Amino acid sequence: MPRIHINEWPFYSPSDQAKKDNVLAAARLMVNGALTAPGLPPVVVPS
Repeated sequence: MPRIHINEWPFYSPSDQAKKDNVLAAARLMVNGALTAPGLPPVVVPS
């Protein structure tokens, strides 16, 4: 049985890339809001 390999470029269509970018921007805003919220103890990130 032959293997089928499909290599498409670009990996995402323009609309899919826009959705992906918007989801990442929203996630960054939510994390930033959670980390900078007033009245909460500081988050200690282990290194």
